[in-house]
Amino acid sequence: MPLPARAVRTARLKSARYSVERPLLMGATLAGADDRTAGALRSAGRCAGLAFQLHDDLLGVFGDPEETGKPSGDDLREGKLTYLTTVARARAEAAGDDGALGVLDAALGDPDLSAAAVDRVREVFVSTGARAALEDKVEVLADRSVAHLSDMRTADPAALRQLHALLRATAGARPHSPPGGCPRRCPA
Repeated sequence: MPLPARAVRTARLKSARYSVERPLLMGATLAGADDRTAGALRSAGRCAGLAFQLHDDLLGVFGDPEETGKPSGDDLREGKLTYLTTVARARAEAAGDDGALGVLDAALGDPDLSAAAVDRVREVFVSTGARAALEDKVEVLADRSVAHLSDMRTADPAALRQLHALLRATAGARPHSPPGGCPRRCPA
């Protein structure tokens, strides 16, 4: 399994399920939701939860520590193979960009990684297009999350709009989705 796919699978299993998917499913069960509604919420939660984790990976490198409450670059210092890191590595390898690969190799797992070195990694994430790819993936997953809600049986359009907004906010996506449809299937 390629590293980016493995990183997505880890994020889905480790974070998406317990952060969003399972809480939505528990709420649906407690509310007496039918199987169709529970399934729609499960699928919506899986997409939003994965987007949440991917967005968190972005914040871990590009976020303001004053706003996130955690130091920037900790995932790098710990050597975590996040989706962001694996996409940057795959793109650098495909482009034959030994400089970018060198920056990543030197940074990942260095507990004493300096702020300047974190800046160099950020530059690699931007120059390889990994940051933009991850931001796009978060938006697509948020759109898919909301699309799954069309399978729900609800008579309250206001509640559905609130749930749309809540899922997009949880995912770290922009408040309104771009025009056009998107596939509804989230990574397994």
